[in-house]
Amino acid sequence: MIQAKMWLRMVFLLFACSLVSASLYAEQLLFKINQPDNSVTAFRYRIDGQLWNVREAEQHIIELLDFNTDDDVFSLQQYASTGGWGPVFSYRFDDANQRWVLLDQKQTEKNYKNYAIESSLSLGIYAVVHKSSSSVEHLYSFSYGLGLQGFLPISFARRFITVFDVQTQYARSNNLWTDSFLLVNASVGFGYQIDLNEIISILPTLSYGVFLHNCEESLSGTLQRSWYVDQQLQGSMLLIFPISKTIQGTIRGNATLLMENE
Repeated sequence: MIQAKMWLRMVFLLFACSLVSASLYAEQLLFKINQPDNSVTAFRYRIDGQLWNVREAEQHIIELLDFNTDDDVFSLQQYASTGGWGPVFSYRFDDANQRWVLLDQKQTEKNYKNYAIESSLSLGIYAVVHKSSSSVEHLYSFSYGLGLQGFLPISFARRFITVFDVQTQYARSNNLWTDSFLLVNASVGFGYQIDLNEIISILPTLSYGVFLHNCEESLSGTLQRSWYVDQQLQGSMLLIFPISKTIQGTIRGNATLLMENE
C-alpha cells in the first residue's frame, strides 16, 4: 500500500527509543507519543490484524482497552508534511518492567511488509435493497441483491480513500414488456474518513460508473434478452464500526443518479 521513505528510516530510529511512554490504570493500557518535531502532523496505529486508526498529532495519548500483552503487537506510523508516511515501528509491552519495547529492525521491517500487504486493499460483501425513485418506478419499484466494495488508502493523502463498488440485483418488473430485470452496476470514486471517536468513523464517498439493465423483452416483435447501459453518479455514507480484531461492520446509505441514454 504505502512505500516507506528509506532515507527517513535512520531519522525515525534516532527518536524511536524515546518516542513512547506507557502507564497502566486498572485494565487500561496507555501509549503516549512524544512528537519529535513540528513536521509530524499526524500518525496512525494498529494492533496486529486490525485496520489502521488515524489520529491528529495533538491526540498523542492512545487508550488500548483490549490489548493482550502476551500476544499482541502495537504498530505505529507517523505522517510528516515534508515526507509523507514514514516507516512502521512495532512494539510489545513488557509486563515485568511495565514499559514498551521496540522490536528489532528486522522484525519491524517484516511487520511493515505484512501490514503493507494486508492494508493495501480491504474488501467487504454486503446486502443491497434499493427503492426506486418516481422516474424509474414504471420499470420496477424495488431491487435487492449483493454488493462487493473495496477500499484502497491513498499514500500521499492520509484520510482520502479510493473506493470501488460492484453490485448485482434482481427486480420484478412493473410493466407488460418483461417479467423481471437483472441489474449490474460498477463504480469507482473517492471517500474521506472522519473519526467520530476512537472506534467508530463515517466515510462519505462519491463515485462514477456504469449501470446495466438486462431483461427479456419483445419490443422488436421477437422475444429476446437485451442489455441497456447507462452512466451513473453514486453518493454514499458509511458508518464503520469494529466487530472483532479483523472484521468491521458497515451500515451504508446510498443514492444513485442514472444518466439514461435515449
